[in-house]
Amino acid sequence: MVTFMRKNPFSLHLLLLIVAISAAFLISGCTGGSSRSQSSLTGAATLEDLEGREVPAAGDHTPLVQAAPTAPVGNTKGFTAPDFTIKTIDGKAVSLQQLTSEKPTLLYFWATWCPYCKRDLAAASKVYPEYKDKVNFLAIDLDPKESVAAIAAYKRNGGHDFIDFAPADLKVLQGYGITSTTTKFAIDRSRLILWRGSGEVDEKTWRIILDGLANS
Repeated sequence: MVTFMRKNPFSLHLLLLIVAISAAFLISGCTGGSSRSQSSLTGAATLEDLEGREVPAAGDHTPLVQAAPTAPVGNTKGFTAPDFTIKTIDGKAVSLQQLTSEKPTLLYFWATWCPYCKRDLAAASKVYPEYKDKVNFLAIDLDPKESVAAIAAYKRNGGHDFIDFAPADLKVLQGYGITSTTTKFAIDRSRLILWRGSGEVDEKTWRIILDGLANS
């Protein structure tokens, strides 16, 4: 056989080529099996789905367990309210996430010079004491020129004992798209915006808003 190949170098080259091709197919078969195993796992949604199945090694592959979908962040109904941290006139730093984790929350944007806010908040303060243990109420000034002292005097003179007040914060105003006073946001415990509205309302309407929040 060796003598034949020495006399026929072309046959030797052909044999080496056949051996190389065969080796390539063997290698491809080994790696291809791993690829098929990974692709078969793309439908897994929970850890139970992976029971008894091969899990691909770390690398480029789709997540095996998908997180539950949540509403995107925005400032209108159906969106997740933007989180923020603000300091109230009492010096207490609070975040929206902290407030909503305790209770549903009513955000209210106002100013001391606004006559509609004065009547609106007067009506709210007659109703809110009934809901103070079920709903948070945070009133944020939209006028950056107004001082903490001026806001504190407004709260005291208006008899708004149970409502938390905070001075203006430009980042919060921009995040919520605030362009007018008396703007209200009803936000549930998952920070979902249930309702957005503006304008002066009466006690009956405040009761509807707060009752809806309390039962959300």
